[in-house]
Amino acid sequence: TQGNAAPGFEARLEAALTLLRNSGPERMLSDSEVAGVDAGQFGLDPPKLRVVVRGAETSAFAISFGATNLLGLSHYARVDGRREIALLPGFVAEAWEEVGGKP
Repeated sequence: TQGNAAPGFEARLEAALTLLRNSGPERMLSDSEVAGVDAGQFGLDPPKLRVVVRGAETSAFAISFGATNLLGLSHYARVDGRREIALLPGFVAEAWEEVGGKP
């Protein structure tokens, strides 16, 4: 984010980072499960939302969020550099949508 942040932005960002760090995937679709499947079926080509986290003392981490599952409770996601697709709780993607929508 560049410029002045809206009130509450830092709290939303911290909450989203905490959820991303502490909420594990509900399921991992292995490389072999997704090998012959178009990433577009998961809403990952292009992704609905892409998050890149850079720290002063850490390497960059990027994750793409895609479509929701059939029940609408989870989002498909993929970490850059990995073939597997994670099924993350919906509240994780929603927290990042809030961060991205209101800088």
